[in-house]
Amino acid sequence: MAIEITPEVVIALGAAALSLLLEYIPPFSSWYSKLEPGYKRLFMAGLLFLIVGAVFGLSCAGILAVFICSFVGVLDAVAMWLAAIAINQGIHLVFKKE
Repeated sequence: MAIEITPEVVIALGAAALSLLLEYIPPFSSWYSKLEPGYKRLFMAGLLFLIVGAVFGLSCAGILAVFICSFVGVLDAVAMWLAAIAINQGIHLVFKKE
């Protein structure tokens, strides 16, 4: 059985890795742990927005072939962003240090 690497899989893995990076890797975790919980969620949502936005922009520039550069592509990007937030926050809740 082969695993197909789609943009959704890459976004999911990236969102999960970002959550674990900021929770466990020392230079990042020490800075991130000082933030208030609300700011942590806002920071993650903003960072994931920038990443998905950059991928959308690179798709419109013809460098990547992930999104269609149209209104439908914008809706796909928003859906991917929301999925990335859900995955990121789910991983954070399951693996956070207490």
